[in-house]
Amino acid sequence: MKYSTALAAVLIALMGPASATEYLANGGFESGDFSGWDLEDSPAADDAVVATDNGFLGLNYGAEKGDWYFVSAVSTQTPSSLSQTFSDIKGQQLTVSGWAIGDPNTPDGYGEITYFFNNQELGAPTVTKTWTQSTFHVTATGSDIFTIQFGDNGSFIGLDEFSVSSGGLSTSRVVPEPTTWAMMLIGFAGLGYAGYRRAREPRPA
Repeated sequence: MKYSTALAAVLIALMGPASATEYLANGGFESGDFSGWDLEDSPAADDAVVATDNGFLGLNYGAEKGDWYFVSAVSTQTPSSLSQTFSDIKGQQLTVSGWAIGDPNTPDGYGEITYFFNNQELGAPTVTKTWTQSTFHVTATGSDIFTIQFGDNGSFIGLDEFSVSSGGLSTSRVVPEPTTWAMMLIGFAGLGYAGYRRAREPRPA
């Protein structure tokens, strides 16, 4: 029993947790533009990403993090969208997150936002006058698309700090690297030798 526990400890130590991988590019818009994103059907493509120090049309949300964030100035109910397509590891568990804010000076509300993963709706956050985070958990297919759909109806929506990242081991089969196999074999040999030595020790009368 002791050797089984020790063996499990060796395996855990050698394999270790999988490092997190971020799949979105420019998720916080810190490039100052739409790099990495596809912006569709938006008449507000110009000046839609603004710096914290100059505001946008009198707004001064300030970025949730960093210096830049996305502001939608769409004055129609026709939704627009931001999206990214990326390759990942099939079966991997991913965490999708992002922040949104709305204009408190708009009488008709703060606008509407809906998040999608592979065209499947994840949820529609309640937009308020403060930055609000939304988080979802999805399973990677190997090639995925994340979409933010927004319709302002005269208000101004702010978006910032979006992420699609792995948080742990894939649910698919994990194959250790050659160096890991070598370390595992050394660990097995050490445990086996320790067991052999213990078995040969004379027992007290």
